[in-house]
Amino acid sequence: MKRKQSLLLLLLIISIVSIFVLSSCEVTLRTATKAEINEDGELIINYSDGTQDNLGVVVGKDGTNGTNGTDGKDGIDGTNGADGKDGSINITNNTDNSIALASSKGFKSSVSIYCTYQVYSGYGTLTTETNSAGSGVIYKLDKENGDALIITNYHVVYDPSSVNKNGISEKIQVFLYGSETIDSVMEATYVGGSMYYDIAVLQIKNSDILKRHDVEAVTIRNSDTIHVGETAIALGNPRGTGLATSSGIISVDSEYLDMKGADDVTDVSFRVMRVDTPINGGNSGGGLFDIEGKLIGIVNAKCVESDIDNIGYAIPTNVAIGAVENILYYCLGTTQENVKKPLVGITVQGKNPYAEYDESTGYTNLFEDVTVISVSEGSLADGVLKADDVIKHVKVNDYDKDITRMYMLIDSILHARIGDTITLTFERDGVTHQENFTITDKNVILY
Repeated sequence: MKRKQSLLLLLLIISIVSIFVLSSCEVTLRTATKAEINEDGELIINYSDGTQDNLGVVVGKDGTNGTNGTDGKDGIDGTNGADGKDGSINITNNTDNSIALASSKGFKSSVSIYCTYQVYSGYGTLTTETNSAGSGVIYKLDKENGDALIITNYHVVYDPSSVNKNGISEKIQVFLYGSETIDSVMEATYVGGSMYYDIAVLQIKNSDILKRHDVEAVTIRNSDTIHVGETAIALGNPRGTGLATSSGIISVDSEYLDMKGADDVTDVSFRVMRVDTPINGGNSGGGLFDIEGKLIGIVNAKCVESDIDNIGYAIPTNVAIGAVENILYYCLGTTQENVKKPLVGITVQGKNPYAEYDESTGYTNLFEDVTVISVSEGSLADGVLKADDVIKHVKVNDYDKDITRMYMLIDSILHARIGDTITLTFERDGVTHQENFTITDKNVILY
């Protein structure tokens, strides 16, 4: 296919040259007699009067000058890119195969979820039954014992009209990919969740289906390493018809989405990634995966407006897993059902934002000065931090990170438990300082 295209290009060039010569030369008739491509990929035109024209490179050589073979692997970076002629075909096939492979890997960790609620009918104490559908991913798996912990959205398992005082579905059914039949249902119980993070954790115990099926816990990727333009694959249960896949790219790596919470009353603000991946009802709670089948987010919303196309949202893994681990720490095996969010007592803002291209990786990264705007009276930070302090580094347990964007500091708080110490490094008037803040039960809120 590629060689045929080159010949068509060659014939077109010969025709153009002949027309030009015949129409512009009145004394000496010069016509093209032969056209050939030399070893350097240059097009050479020979004429009847013995002269030649070199029209430059038209075919790549060893992946250096080819249209699709500019120095890279399989025609992208030239390491294995023999002559660049077939680079575009290789790229296309590799991309298609990669999405298929990533989807297959993701399906091993994905589930469809169906919830049943008893809700007030509006006529006194009469109740009626209602149903909803969503998705989830397997976070922890004990295959030998048939146990699993499932991540989903809080709004997947919550209905504000439920007769249950916590609004959670009293009947949660879970299915594996390829086994979405009534005889393969797994009953799940609610561990805990947060409307403010839109994350919930479900538990499955002693399931023979988990024991005998080819399933695995999801592989987590650090969402701070995600860049705009990367492949974003959504695996979920659109329209409640069973697990399916769709693909697109990351449009925005981090932003805030303001909307009503699952109770349709409370104002919430979620940190999300924006994607152009097709998202539909039933995808909620499902995984967003990268090209290697690693989890990068939990799908939770889409923009539904007549003049808006391809805007969906997912909670980044660093937020989702932070909330999940908090839930497991405080709720698993207890009567507690909420996230316990630590509070240091500062309000921060990103100032002096800028973008910087990294030649070593080929990606553009965003940076900002994470600056203290205010300090709450009586808080842990009161009398320690001041307005205009710039937070440079945070350490809490295993979370040890330079702070280059505001969300990194906010995400870090979820890693702290009662009794833990948060260490903040900050700059004030050009001088670096470091302070420790120990979390007590007075410094947490149910969230």
